[in-house]
Amino acid sequence: MSSVDETINNFIGVAERFLGVREGTPQHSIILALYNSSKPADEYQMGTSDPWCAAFVGAVSGGCGLQNVIPVSAHCGRLEEALKKTGAVCTTTPVRGDIALFDWNGNGKYDDHVGIVTEVLGINVKTIEGNKNDSVERRYITVGA
Repeated sequence: MSSVDETINNFIGVAERFLGVREGTPQHSIILALYNSSKPADEYQMGTSDPWCAAFVGAVSGGCGLQNVIPVSAHCGRLEEALKKTGAVCTTTPVRGDIALFDWNGNGKYDDHVGIVTEVLGINVKTIEGNKNDSVERRYITVGA
């Protein structure tokens, strides 16, 4: 197994450990603390009542020591911009370990929600997302739907 595969497995494994965590629980506070300890100085300090999908991705990134590869941000739009600065590209062909940014408003900005791609089966993708129904949950989506 390559070091890239090991890194992706570790990244997804950390995200999976948080599956089922509900907003407002002690485990949710752990996610926020991990985010807050990993964030750059100019990023927002998360509280328990803030939207936290991007902070979840940041917490996982920081928990794996990947914040130099996967930027840490509490805002989906700023996360998208930070990813672009690393050379990341927007694609309609996601792969395992990608960051899925959602544009549900159809405004061309991917600032509505974010998750981590854990599996790709043809045009179907499985993600882990923070703040989905106020918890860390999986989502099954069809690319382009």
